Amino acid sequence: MALLNLKKVQKALGDAEKACELRPDWEKAHFRRGRALEELERWEEALAAYAHSAELEATPECREKVKNLRKLLQKAEKAPPRPEGVRNDEDYRTAQRQMADEIGAGHEVDYSSDRALAFAREVMGEAVEALRRGEEVAPAVHFLPGWRGDGGEEKKGVVSVKAAFASPDTVRQVTEFLRQYAADYRAHAAVLVCPRRDIAYPQVWKQKGWTHGLTHGLFVQLESEGARRVWFVPVPKGRVPEEPVLLEDTDKWMVMMRLFK
Repeated sequence: MALLNLKKVQKALGDAEKACELRPDWEKAHFRRGRALEELERWEEALAAYAHSAELEATPECREKVKNLRKLLQKAEKAPPRPEGVRNDEDYRTAQRQMADEIGAGHEVDYSSDRALAFAREVMGEAVEALRRGEEVAPAVHFLPGWRGDGGEEKKGVVSVKAAFASPDTVRQVTEFLRQYAADYRAHAAVLVCPRRDIAYPQVWKQKGWTHGLTHGLFVQLESEGARRVWFVPVPKGRVPEEPVLLEDTDKWMVMMRLFK
């Protein structure tokens, strides 16, 4: 989720947990706890909280939450492993320590626009394949390191940006964090993957020249020192994703602000 929204969700979780302690038989307290845990992407704990709420009072909304989370967890068990994203301050502190150790033990590589573009196409391809398997694709920014480990490996960073595009303020604040992460990570490129439905601002598709109407889909944006691109992957309702479309005017169609000078 967007890091700036973390404190609000954590406060909501704390309030819900206190309510559960004070009124353990109050189904709404457990439901609210489940909702906060779901926002934090702590799926198994959220499912347990919703299930407890449903035991106390099986409302249609709660039953639907239990059903959807069970499906999500079943899909996650079958899906191939994916890199864990930075979702909160604790994740970031852990990532910073790991980055410092790995960067210190590794060696720098020269920047290459071709390498940045290849990385963008790799990330985009993985997102499209996930959609074809019927999986959800969450908003995230993937980082290409400007260094390799002592064994020659590349450890790519991932930052979850759920709710990042809620308003101009959220976009600005998340951008500040992403720029800092890119600097700490010594990244050469960053690739945003974000479903259109998760973008309340900026709604670039309302500009003149948009040719995809109200079709659902993914925005994919590459940011690097020497290469910038924006693609849209149309995903018509009830159909498989179509081929990515390169949007020629990057500055016009970008949804994420510049991360590199």
